[in-house]
Amino acid sequence: MRNSRRIAALLIGLPLWAQSNLQLTELRPNQGLVGTTVSLTVIGSGFFNRVVGSAANIPGSTLIWRRDKVETTLSTTFISSTTLNAAIPASLMINAPGTAEILVENGTPNFCDGPCPRSGALIFTITLPTLQLTSLNPNRAPTRAANGAPQDFLLSGQGFAPNAQVFWQPAAGASFTELEVLTRTGSGAIQAQIPAALLTQPGAPNVLVRNPGSQQVPAAVSNTLPFTVFQALRLDRLDPAALPAGSPNTKVTAFGQGFSDSTRLVFRDAGGARTPASQVVSVQQGTIEVIVGADLLTAQKTWQVVAADGNFQSDPLPFQVTAGVTISSLSPNTRAAGSGQFELTVNGSGFTTDAVVQFGNTTLTPTTGTSTQLRVNATALAAPGPVNVSVRVGVGANAVTSNGLTFTFTAVAPTITALSPPSLPVNSGDFDLTITGQNFTPNPTVTIGGQGVTIIGTPTATSISVRVPNARIQQVGNAAVVVRVNQVDSAGFNLQVTAAAPTISSLSPASRTAGSGDFDLTITGQNFLPGPAVTLGGQAVASSGAPTATSITARIPGALIQRVGDLAVVVRANNVSSDAFNFQVTASGPSISTLNPASRPAGSGDFTLTINGQSLTPNPAITFGGQGVSLTGTPTAGSIQVQIPNARIQQAGPVEVRLQVGDQTVNATFTVTAPQIPAVTVSSGASDVPPNGNSSTSVALAGPAPVTVTGTLELSFVPNAASLPAGYADPAMVFVSGSQRRLGFTISQNQTSATIPGGGAFNVGTVAGTITVRVVDMNAAGVNIASLPQPRTVTIPRGGPSLTPGSARLVNSPGGVTVEVQGFSPTREITQAVVNFTIASGVTAGGTTSFTVPLQPVFTTWFASDAGRNNGSRFLLQIPFTVAEGDANQITGFSIALSSTEGSPATLNGTR
Repeated sequence: MRNSRRIAALLIGLPLWAQSNLQLTELRPNQGLVGTTVSLTVIGSGFFNRVVGSAANIPGSTLIWRRDKVETTLSTTFISSTTLNAAIPASLMINAPGTAEILVENGTPNFCDGPCPRSGALIFTITLPTLQLTSLNPNRAPTRAANGAPQDFLLSGQGFAPNAQVFWQPAAGASFTELEVLTRTGSGAIQAQIPAALLTQPGAPNVLVRNPGSQQVPAAVSNTLPFTVFQALRLDRLDPAALPAGSPNTKVTAFGQGFSDSTRLVFRDAGGARTPASQVVSVQQGTIEVIVGADLLTAQKTWQVVAADGNFQSDPLPFQVTAGVTISSLSPNTRAAGSGQFELTVNGSGFTTDAVVQFGNTTLTPTTGTSTQLRVNATALAAPGPVNVSVRVGVGANAVTSNGLTFTFTAVAPTITALSPPSLPVNSGDFDLTITGQNFTPNPTVTIGGQGVTIIGTPTATSISVRVPNARIQQVGNAAVVVRVNQVDSAGFNLQVTAAAPTISSLSPASRTAGSGDFDLTITGQNFLPGPAVTLGGQAVASSGAPTATSITARIPGALIQRVGDLAVVVRANNVSSDAFNFQVTASGPSISTLNPASRPAGSGDFTLTINGQSLTPNPAITFGGQGVSLTGTPTAGSIQVQIPNARIQQAGPVEVRLQVGDQTVNATFTVTAPQIPAVTVSSGASDVPPNGNSSTSVALAGPAPVTVTGTLELSFVPNAASLPAGYADPAMVFVSGSQRRLGFTISQNQTSATIPGGGAFNVGTVAGTITVRVVDMNAAGVNIASLPQPRTVTIPRGGPSLTPGSARLVNSPGGVTVEVQGFSPTREITQAVVNFTIASGVTAGGTTSFTVPLQPVFTTWFASDAGRNNGSRFLLQIPFTVAEGDANQITGFSIALSSTEGSPATLNGTR
C-alpha cells in the first residue's frame, strides 16, 4: 500500500502461564464505617503481578468483593507475592450493619483456559457510626415574646438516622419537648426550629438527638449539648446624649439591660457602622461606659447607637453631634501657584478671640477677626496642589478644630493662539490639527467639541499636533478646541466647520447647438441645498421646479448659447460655490440625446436600437462596437432605428455607438450588462458513500445558458473522527480527473448541463466525515456571477474497520512469526486484535493458540503522526509473536479479527 507504515510491534509468548499456590490469610482492616472509602491491604501467598511485554499483557492477581452473591472487581495494586492493596469505594459500603467476602483471583476469564484460580474468602464487616451530637449553630439566642419569631439552628454530629428526632429540655430534671425538624442532610446534620414560646426567659436548656429505631438502624439517644437563652439587649438612655462638633475623646455611659463582657456600643450612619475609637471602660449589669473618639465628633450629625453582642443587638438610640466651630467658605479659594503673598478670608461660625487658622502645616494668626470671619496673610505654594484649611479654638486638651476646606493652588492656564488648519469643510475626513500657544506641558490633553482626541508626536510647551477623526466635523459651525494641563483648561479656541461645497457630476443635456433656442438644463451632483443659485457663463439663470440636494433644473434662455464654445456652470449653496462644470455650445450638426434601450444583458438576443437626437439625416452611417449595423425603417432627423445582432452583445461592458452624417460624427455609449443566468444547481450521487468508495457531481442550469458559463468546483471535508487538526482533509479525497480538490467546468451557450472532466467523478477517501461539493466561482460574459448555487454534501459514515482482501499473510521472524494485514478504519482507531493460529496436523501446542492483542495505544500514536494523517485511515499492521519452544514453521495459518468502538469486527484469514 502506498505510504504504508508499520504501526505495531507486539511480542507474545506462546507457552502456558505457570500457576503457584494461592491463599488469603488476613485483611487489614477487616471492617469499616458505612458510606466511607476504605484503603484495604490483603495478606496471603501466591499473588502474581501483571506481566507487561511489548505485546499483550498477562493479567495478574485481582481482589474481588462479593456481597449478596454479586461480585465486584476492585482496582488492585500488586505489592509483592504476599501483599495486595485496593480501595473499597463508598458506593459498596452500604446497608449497615452487614458483611461482605473478599477473595483473590489470578488471571482473567478471557486469558485462563477454563476458570481462573481463586483463593478462599475472608469476611469484611460494614459497621454503623455511634450516635453523637457534636455542635449547635447557633448555640445561644436572646429572649423574646411568646408570639415572636422562632429560632432556627443546625445540629452537627454523626449517626443521625433518616427519621432522627430533636428534643429540648428547659432545665435539668424537666420533661423533654420535641422540636420541629426542618431538613436532614445525611447522617451528620439536622436543621431544626425552636418556637418563640421556649425562649421567653433566660436559661440553659439541653438539646439531644434520638433515633427511634428501624430495621436498618437501632434505637439510640445521643449526648446532650447546652443551649443558652440570654436576656435580650436593650438600650434605655445615653449620658450624655449629645456633644458639640469638634469635641475631643469623651466618655459616654449607656443604660439598659442584657449587657455582658462581650457587649459593645456601635455608632451607625449612612456610611455604615463604626465603633468608638477607644476600648470599653467598663461593663456592669445595667451600664456600659465607653470613650467616644473625636473621629465620631467632627461635624454636626445624628448617630444611631445600638448595643451589639455577636449577631444580636438592641433597638437604636440617637446620639447628637451638635454645631461647633465650622468653616463655611474661603475667599478666595483658589490661586495660581507661585503667586506670592495674599490675604485669605475665612467665613464660618463659633470663632473666638484665641482662634488660629491652620493653613496646611502652617499656623496663621488672624489680622482681624469676629465670631463669623477671620482674615489672615498666606503665601502661595510654589507648585500646584491642594491645601487643607481649618480653624482651631481653645488650647490643650480642650482645643476644638473645625471642619476642613480645600484651598487649591492651580497651574498657569494654557493658552491657544492659532490653529492650523483654522477651518475644514463638514464631513471632509480625518485630518491632523496643529495647535499653537503657550504652557502646553507637562502631559497635555486635548478636546474638540468636548470630546478627546489623540495627540500625535511629542508635544512642546508651544505646540501640539492631534489626529481629528471625521466624526468630530459632522455639523457646520464652530467646534471649541481646549487644551488641559495640570487639570487646568485653556479658553476654547474655535475650529470652523464650514458647509460642504456643492459638486456637479453631470449635465443633461451636456451640449446644445448654438442658436437652438431656450431649453431646460438638469444639473446632477451633491450638496445643492439650502438656497442654491445657478450661473451659466457667469450669468444667473432661474430654477425650474423644486431643487433637491442632488438635482437642479434651470431654464436656459437661447440668448446665452449664441456662440460655439464652453460655458461654465456653477452652483452656489450655503454661501459656498462649486467648481465650474463646462457646458458645450456646439456648431449645428448631428447630436445624440438618448439611446433606447440604453442597455441589454449579455447574450439576450437580437434587438432593435432606437437612436434619438437632432440632425441625424441625411444618409446616416452607424457603427456598434466599431462594426456597421443595418438601418430598420426610414430614418428621420430626430430618430433612427438599427438592428443589433446577438453576436455583438456577448461580453459585458460599454459599447460605443457612432453616428456619421456627412463629415460630422457623434458618439454615445451603450451598456452590455451582466447576463441573466438561469438558476444553477449542484447535484451528486448517493448521499452516503462507503469509505474508500467513489461518487460524482454535476452542475446544471434551469434553462439554456444565454452565453458560455465557466466555473470551478471544490471538494471540502469535515471529519467525523478523533485526533485530527482543524482543516484536515483525507489526502485520498480528490477529483478523479487531475487528482486535485478543484476542477473547472463549462456550460456551453444554449446548453443546460456542464461539461466536467472525468464526468465529475471523485474519490471520497477512507475517513468518516462529510464532503461538501460546492461551486466556488462562476463567470459569464467576463462577469463574475455573485449568486452561486447551494452546495451538496456526501457523508462517509462511521463504522467498523475494513481489511483488504488478500493482504493477510504470515512470515517467519527472529524467534517466531509475524502476522501482517492491511486495511482502513473510518473512525481512525482500532481497539484490539484477536489472532487465532492454525497448527500443523499432529502437532500439539505448548500453550494457547488464541491471543487478544490490545492495539488502541499504538493506533492512537499512528493516526496522530504525520504519516498517519497522510494515509487518512489506512494502515499496515504487523504483529510479531515469539515461539518460546518448538518450530515456528508448524504454524500454518491464522485468522485475525480487528475491532473498534463502532461497527462489527473485520475478519480475514491468512497463510504463509
